[in-house]
Amino acid sequence: MKIHLDESNINLPVAHSHQSQARTLASNDDGNLVQSISLQGGCIGPLRSSLTILKDGTSATEYTCKDLSDANYIFAPQGGSLKEDVSNTYAMEVKATMPRTRYRHSSSEIGGMLWVIGGVDALHNIVDEIDVYDVIRDEWITFDEGLSTIELPDNSKYGVMEHCSFILGAQIYLVGGFDHNIQSVGYTIAIDAIQSMNEHKLIYKVRSSMNVPRGACGATQFGNTAMVAGGFSSEDGYCEAIQSVELYNLQHDHWSVMQTPLEIGRARPNLIYSSEGTNPVVYAIGGERRGMFDLATGICKGDTIGHERKEMNSLENNKMLPYRLTYPVNQVEIMAIEEDINLSTWRVLQKKIKHYDNRMHYTVSTLPSHSSIFFIGGTIIHVTKDKLKSGNCLDCFVTSNHIMIHDTRERDDGLHWVEILSIAGACLAAAVVILILVVRRRKLKKRNEDVVHEDVMVLNLHDILSRGNVEWRDESTEL
Repeated sequence: MKIHLDESNINLPVAHSHQSQARTLASNDDGNLVQSISLQGGCIGPLRSSLTILKDGTSATEYTCKDLSDANYIFAPQGGSLKEDVSNTYAMEVKATMPRTRYRHSSSEIGGMLWVIGGVDALHNIVDEIDVYDVIRDEWITFDEGLSTIELPDNSKYGVMEHCSFILGAQIYLVGGFDHNIQSVGYTIAIDAIQSMNEHKLIYKVRSSMNVPRGACGATQFGNTAMVAGGFSSEDGYCEAIQSVELYNLQHDHWSVMQTPLEIGRARPNLIYSSEGTNPVVYAIGGERRGMFDLATGICKGDTIGHERKEMNSLENNKMLPYRLTYPVNQVEIMAIEEDINLSTWRVLQKKIKHYDNRMHYTVSTLPSHSSIFFIGGTIIHVTKDKLKSGNCLDCFVTSNHIMIHDTRERDDGLHWVEILSIAGACLAAAVVILILVVRRRKLKKRNEDVVHEDVMVLNLHDILSRGNVEWRDESTEL
């Protein structure tokens, strides 16, 4: 099975990247509550390259956004099915705008209340305020206490961007990310959303930390288990995308590193859990790569996987475009979840996604009721008609307003029909050749009854089935 994208009947009202998303219930045109996707904030302007000098004197290059969004959208199905009529299936509704702009944040929904947490403002300062959206009333409130209310084990105040979030039980988990000093952290903060709303006070617990501090990670959850994968680390100057995958056990409050990492290191991956088909799977879609870090020299070497440039670039000279070695990960990976999840392995499903290759920072979400995966917005890094609209910022990465759909019902863990026909054809050809050989052999036996040995060409049937071609080998056979 591969991911095949179809056009949606609608696009984002305004092009966005770095949007946060959460599944929620919202009213459709008929007034019924349906599973929907909420989208908050993000970047609406081109990403510009900038240089940040850290406290230890090292430099961190990053694409930053000057035009942030306070948008709040609800993307909802409006009846029908994707297979029947895609033009009348989905609608995008513009809801009450957020109290403030932000991006590199998270959205989490519990009990009809959507919590928007963390991220940065236009000056790249971490946003302390926690904004909560009432989906039914279409109203925002700002929580009485901000992130700085949370005290960490070292007595410092909490603040985070580029973190992962997931929901287990009635709690919102904030994991990893970058702190005020742009240092990667491994903290796990559990916020009791319902009790906090009831008491008008932030009720939280600091849980066990991840084994690998990381920001710009991806997360998903299934049952009482959460998975975090990929990301960047400040320890190597945000150079080498992380491959390791960690699992969180809610019952034991324990993080463990999976035995099998991602095939391809990637930051900002979209992790999607799907239970469609015979076995549940997790997709790792999209993401970003930069380079390979050399511990001996401290140099961020140009990564050649999927990229032709091989020059070496130090953190210092890797400042501005076009020398910046940042590019998207087009490959999609999939992991079939075994009964013992530690026996599960990742494999590359496909090298690129048609219509969405050479993009990053897009949002991927699901609507299980519609058996679909949605690809929303994102950053375009290759030359397209959209990119020509970036005006005087020719080196900028521009944003997209496209929404594409993949129907998971097309998934087939077996062979594609073309492969089946190919194998059937090979088997038929093998049967014909064997029949010819049998007839030939009988004729030879009758003609050469006095001959003790004769060279006979023996068909290697295994090669036919495995490579689709015919090979012969000489074998002395007693007749």
